[in-house]
Formats: sequence, C-alpha cells, structure tokens
Amino acid sequence: MSVRDLADDRRNPSHLLIDSQQLRTLGIRFAIDDFGTGHSSLAQLHALPVDELKIDRAFIMDVDRSLSNVAIVQATTELGHTLGLKVVAKGVETPEVWNALLRLGCDLVQGYFISRPMPAGSVIEWTRAQRATVAQLKKEATEEGTLLDIRSHIPG
Repeated sequence: MSVRDLADDRRNPSHLLIDSQQLRTLGIRFAIDDFGTGHSSLAQLHALPVDELKIDRAFIMDVDRSLSNVAIVQATTELGHTLGLKVVAKGVETPEVWNALLRLGCDLVQGYFISRPMPAGSVIEWTRAQRATVAQLKKEATEEGTLLDIRSHIPG
C-alpha cells in the first residue's frame, strides 16, 4: 500500500469514526468548529463522538441586536445541551454579546472580549490576574451582602 493509498483510506468516514473513538478513550475531546457554516452539519453530530459545538462568530457578533441570531444561538444551544454537549460561542467582542450569551445558556465563550491572542508565556500571568479579579469581586459581594453577578464584570 502506498502513502497515497493510506491517505485515501484515512479519508474513509468509517476509519475516521474508529480513529476518533480510539483517541477519545485516551482522553482526547472533540469539537465541531464553526457549527452552522461551511462543512459542519447535523450529520456530524450523529456520526462522530463530539463533546462540544463551537457556534460560528457569524451568529454571535450581533446576538445582542438580531432576533434571527438569537433564535439560531438559542436553538443550537438547546440542541447541543439535549445531546449532552458543551456549547461554545466564538467571536465574543463586547459585554453586551457576553451577557446575551449568558442568558441564552452558552457554556463557554471565546473572543477578544475575553482576551486578545497572547504568547504562551503570558497565559499563566493572565490567568492569575483573572482569578484575582474574580476573588476580589466575590469578596466585595460577600462583604456587601449583595447578589452581585460577577460574570458581567469579567474580564474588566
């Protein structure tokens, strides 16, 4: 068997399923990226052992102002949760979008509102700073006896 035959054989969907199931037993998690656009489809949810859906930024960017985007994000989130998947919103750039996604039940977000890309060496310090901010907000809420929603203050 040539290298080309092996590559063609690996494109076989049944081999992809077997390979992905073997990797999953090793603790590897899978996500469908850019869900709702391009080559992502409901068939992938049915056929592949995925753990999360990443909703494409095209549906996220105006979710605070677009009823159709709200409907798409809400339906996708409900579908993902019904299937036992985590739902990730990509392209979060404003606090308004962040808060809309919290109301719609997205589990995780990524985008410039959280952080701009950074060198690997900066991640540890950034994480420490974020934890310190959360701890301070929790402390203030406890001292004031208020039900402060700290999610709307992070990152700040």
